[in-house]
Amino acid sequence: MNIVRVLSRGISGKAALIVLTVVISVHLALMYFYVQNNRIVQRAVYRDEMIQKIINALYLVEVMPEASRQNAISAMVDPSLSVSLSSQPQWPMRFDHISYWKISRTLRGKLNSFAASFKLGKNQWLNLQAKLNVAKIFQQLLLMSVEIFVLVVILIAGWSVNRFTRPLQHFKRAAKNLSIDLHSNPINIDGPSVVRETAAAMNEMQKRIQKLIQDRTQILAAISHDLRTPITRMKLRSQFINDAGLMKDYMRDLSEMEEMIKETLSFARNDAEKENKRNLDLVSLLEVVCSDAVDMGHKVNFQSRIQRVSILGRPLALKRAFTNIIHNGIRYANVVNVVLSLKQQFILVRIEDDGPGIPEEDFERVFAPFYRREQSRSRDTGGVGLGLAVTRHIIEAHGGKVLLANRRPRGLRVTVELPNHSS
Repeated sequence: MNIVRVLSRGISGKAALIVLTVVISVHLALMYFYVQNNRIVQRAVYRDEMIQKIINALYLVEVMPEASRQNAISAMVDPSLSVSLSSQPQWPMRFDHISYWKISRTLRGKLNSFAASFKLGKNQWLNLQAKLNVAKIFQQLLLMSVEIFVLVVILIAGWSVNRFTRPLQHFKRAAKNLSIDLHSNPINIDGPSVVRETAAAMNEMQKRIQKLIQDRTQILAAISHDLRTPITRMKLRSQFINDAGLMKDYMRDLSEMEEMIKETLSFARNDAEKENKRNLDLVSLLEVVCSDAVDMGHKVNFQSRIQRVSILGRPLALKRAFTNIIHNGIRYANVVNVVLSLKQQFILVRIEDDGPGIPEEDFERVFAPFYRREQSRSRDTGGVGLGLAVTRHIIEAHGGKVLLANRRPRGLRVTVELPNHSS
């Protein structure tokens, strides 16, 4: 039942089911035993009361003169007791001699039969018939029915709440996925009309954002195409410059402009998101990135006590993200250390260098597109300013985050935190 699923999100699933079952079972069992015990007790009390009424009526009629007995019987008003005089006994249970102790003992042995005839004289019998009043037992059954009804109402209310909140949970997850990956599947929610309308509005917003980004990308692509043509012409014309140094400067600036256009267009297109996700070994990926850096003559060390870490991701995108961080450390440090570890449900990759570090007030700024700290980073060694922006975008698209911290006495630590779905 859906109410069990609602409770299972608050505690553990099996524990919630056990608690719910035990509470309902104990409650119903206690109600049953209470009603049963109360019914037995009430019947015993009513039986004793009825026996006392029979004995009182018998005593009253017996002590009256024979001529006045009928008047005494007519004066008795008790809907639960029927009294009459006759010349012959009317009931199978008969008492030829009135013995109150014997009468009480005999009637107490009866559960439902309270009809008896008592001999008062030679030709006169007193016939008594009693009926138990079970109205209070019905009241107990009614209370039990009310409790069961209240319990059913609670279950129905829980089901109704779950019917509304469960689609909201799906909507929350879909909205979170949309904030990470704009090309995620549209929200498909079956629930109350207000939730379906909200989901439709979210899907419409997603389409408009995708259209807006597509238009922006097309504009950038057109500008890039238009800029590459004059850059190519300028490269050709620079060949006719007699000054070799000036020609080299021209070629370097034009190549830099071309690279900036290429990187900007790639960033605007979100090329990393076009790659399909698949299972990959993060340890092997980091080993390849670090080995490539070592082959280029850089001091990059990789450490991992774990032989294999399987994650679902985009291999080329992740390789680009870690390459950006490692090369960023290589530009401004002598040694870069890469350490992979597991912490609870997260995969931690720490990239540490012995460079100058970054002021804490610039921790967030360095992730902004095209941001470059000229005071400490040379333009000859610096990039376009998109490396860390692209890196953060890729890591967040995988459900992770990038954290910066300065080391003591010097150096920078970049921590990449990724979810470990295999744990």
